[in-house]
Amino acid sequence: MISNKKNKGIHTCLLACLILSVFACNTKNSLEAKGVKRTVDDIELERCVRSRSNLIPIGDASIQNILDSGFYADKTKFIGSLLMTTTGKSKVLIRPRRFGKSALISTIATIAEGEISKTLFEGCYIHSGKFKYYNPRLNVIEKKTYDWKKYPVIRLDFSQLNNKTPDGLEQDIMEVLDEIASRYNIVIEGKSYQAKYRKLLNKLITLKHDYEPKVIVLIDEYDSPMIKFKFDSKAYNARKEILASFYKIVKSCAKDCKLIFLTGVTNFSLSDLESGPNNIVDISLSRDASSVAGYTEEDVRRLFAYELEYIAKEKNKVRDKETTEEQSIDTVINDLKDYYDGYQFSQSGIRLFNPTSILYFFKEEGAFRNYWYKTGDPTLLLKQIQKDIDRFTNVEWDKLIFKATTNELMSTEDNEDIDLIPLMYQTGYLTIDSYNSQKDQYILTFPNQEVRESLHKNLAKVALKKQKEYGAEWSDSILKSLHKEKWHDFLLMLYNRCFSNTSYLFIENEEKSFHRALYLFLVGACHDKDGITVSVEEHSGSGRPDIVINDHNHKTVYILELKKNGSANEALQQIEDRNYDKKYHKDYKRVINMGLNCIFDTQTINKNPNHRNINESSIVVKRKKSNDSLRFLQDNKQYFERKDGDFVLSNKTTTRKGKTRNKGV
Repeated sequence: MISNKKNKGIHTCLLACLILSVFACNTKNSLEAKGVKRTVDDIELERCVRSRSNLIPIGDASIQNILDSGFYADKTKFIGSLLMTTTGKSKVLIRPRRFGKSALISTIATIAEGEISKTLFEGCYIHSGKFKYYNPRLNVIEKKTYDWKKYPVIRLDFSQLNNKTPDGLEQDIMEVLDEIASRYNIVIEGKSYQAKYRKLLNKLITLKHDYEPKVIVLIDEYDSPMIKFKFDSKAYNARKEILASFYKIVKSCAKDCKLIFLTGVTNFSLSDLESGPNNIVDISLSRDASSVAGYTEEDVRRLFAYELEYIAKEKNKVRDKETTEEQSIDTVINDLKDYYDGYQFSQSGIRLFNPTSILYFFKEEGAFRNYWYKTGDPTLLLKQIQKDIDRFTNVEWDKLIFKATTNELMSTEDNEDIDLIPLMYQTGYLTIDSYNSQKDQYILTFPNQEVRESLHKNLAKVALKKQKEYGAEWSDSILKSLHKEKWHDFLLMLYNRCFSNTSYLFIENEEKSFHRALYLFLVGACHDKDGITVSVEEHSGSGRPDIVINDHNHKTVYILELKKNGSANEALQQIEDRNYDKKYHKDYKRVINMGLNCIFDTQTINKNPNHRNINESSIVVKRKKSNDSLRFLQDNKQYFERKDGDFVLSNKTTTRKGKTRNKGV
């Protein structure tokens, strides 16, 4: 399989290089400034790659534009076979977001234009390849080239429709149907989208001008109006009713169609549309459709040959020869596999790269980043992750596997409690690793590093949101311990309710990660409590303390400073040295300075129960001598350390470097 016009990409590249060479820049690049000698071939290759970068079709689903760019991975063998062997059938393909579904729809629509589009696909399989075709009269399978028949097309993209209100969605469906009718120079009347669709179809099957008397119906992102809302909510059910009614009329007119083809991110919505689309065939797990969306390794090597060579050469110029192996096209491919490959959509399908991430990677000249995460997730998935987050906490991700039967993987019939696993598979967070035919059981894993990072970020959002819930749950106990100066109780709640409840996955090896978890926990505890506020890094003139709790009711302020792998005394000393508490002396009767230290030990993950939690605290309480005075009396410093599963008021005092010494007797 090759791209469109053979060698077109090469000719385009060489022409661009020739033009750019006339205007060669005299300024030495950063590599040359560092003494790295660049050959003429290197410079020409760089110019070629830079010129091709402008052609990379990110976010462009037009098949004509993709073909013209030279970065099209040929999927026309599947499409030609689909059109030649299907009549009156409804089929649906489920694939993750930004995986090439819209480009597939565009390809089918363009091929349906007939002979006029044939030259556009020169070099693709459908242009001259042979397709297996069943001849019912002779009862034999024959091979023939694609017939390039011309079909009228009804094409809708539900992700582009107005979904703010149910009425807006209905109105947009009708307007799109009117636009399609206008394209074919026909007029349709009707006060509902059901009536307009039926009239449009009836007129399209009687078109002349060499059109076949069968219509191709293409519906992209069929589930988009529903997946943006919570299950069984009023908004969800309103969209469900509209889509069920629309798909019911589509199904009832199937006899007048050559093909009805739907794409979507989830299968659950389809099963939830009741009797409407119950004859739609799901081809998402079929071997024939396994590679119809996404890049294969062969695609990447062929389409991005210049870019791969350039990236390998550039990496070699800056690599540490003592610690890093020499880079080649193969090593770059292997790195790409780790980060963006690994998707498998059938029992025996080949592994696929995420096409959007691959395009961004080469557009950014080899920068390994998480491109997929920024494209957004369905609201439905995020809601379900929030509900099932315990499934991912305190586990070793590298060893995580999930199991599902065929029905479980592609069917989600329980609206009230949809299973997260099939939803994660359908949205691209899990992929097929292997299949046990005897048990009809799929083993699912995370496809690649990019997906693991994306899931980690989503889970982190949910986990940190739960911090507020944990804090709210223990609000009365937390506030009582603070007001009564029961520091032992307060520290135990931080240990057991704040940090222990937060999975180790969401507290990273940096202080701000601990700050965030503690801050949200305290925000939850103080939420809706009149006169009590929690702020983070509030400016005090000489610096910013980590967290400040203002109890206006009791004229008390709590200043918390947190260290990671340091000492509580060091944190407390910072409060004193930088006068964080000075600004509160005028309006408050009591000032509590609290230093906390948290342990992060990468050598004892999942082994040491103190890992990623507080291990000591130093506390000083200052009390105003009288209401009309600015003088404060300071209590003795109290030092608590974690020992034998509890916090103990210790007879030790920490030094500023975190060491301990016994108090003198």
